[in-house]
Amino acid sequence: MLEKIREESQGFWAKVILGLVIITFALAGVGSYLNTRGDEPIAEVNGEEISVAAFEAAYQQARNRMEQQYGQQFSVLAADANYLKTFRQQILEQMISERLLDQATAEMELRVSEERVNREIVAIPDFQVEGKFDNQRYNDLLRLNGRQPAEFKATLRAQLTRQQLISAVTGSEFALGYEVNQLLALQQQQRDVRVATVNAEQFVGSIEVTDADIEDYYQANLASYDTEEKVAVQYIELALDDLMAGIEISDADVETYYSANQNRYMTDAKRNVTHILIEFGDDEAAAQAKAEALLADLQVARISRN
Repeated sequence: MLEKIREESQGFWAKVILGLVIITFALAGVGSYLNTRGDEPIAEVNGEEISVAAFEAAYQQARNRMEQQYGQQFSVLAADANYLKTFRQQILEQMISERLLDQATAEMELRVSEERVNREIVAIPDFQVEGKFDNQRYNDLLRLNGRQPAEFKATLRAQLTRQQLISAVTGSEFALGYEVNQLLALQQQQRDVRVATVNAEQFVGSIEVTDADIEDYYQANLASYDTEEKVAVQYIELALDDLMAGIEISDADVETYYSANQNRYMTDAKRNVTHILIEFGDDEAAAQAKAEALLADLQVARISRN
């Protein structure tokens, strides 16, 4: 009955759906969700609790997406406590809307087939390499974001199921005659506008800005003057080959440098000593004769070398 599913949905139509399919629901703890502690649910939708852990996980994911999309601009906004509180409230309201849609789809027994879920995953550009689905990239991206394939498929299945309900309602909408006439009248309305240009220069002379005024404005708008750190670097590259290109060294230059730096090329004298030990035991005279014979041989060998 609801086989054609639209990928896009708007918050306005989600509210219309809630008005059509949900008769009553109880919501508890919304006003004090920022102070919720322990295991207490942050909200309750038709008896189904939304835990603090589930809310914090959804909030962190939404914040990461905003930081990736808007960068430093979102960081400046997040520094405002009022903006952050509104942002958290929006996340909670979104989770409540999703729970209401899930309850409605469960009551209507809407389902999405495994084949449809797989087709949607394969068609996601982030999981493709050169226009084709890549399973390795799919697993790597899920692991990088701390998610499991089964969890991701379950989340995607829930989103597609909600879209079935949204598409069914938005695809069957109609307008009454008086509504069409009102819309047409609004579109055909005309306004007469006059513009007056005021030159600011004529007021400059009557305005006096003190140092205290400048300091107060600066302190109240510090975030507007924050800039990323920058470093200015200047350097000269010296290459040995470039320096040697215009230098010629003669033999006389070498001799002069050697004479002036002889100490750097001198080494300590070295001697090699050989010790011959003759044990005489009980016959000292025989040992003495042997030692004298060896000495004579050494002296002959030294004379021969010279």
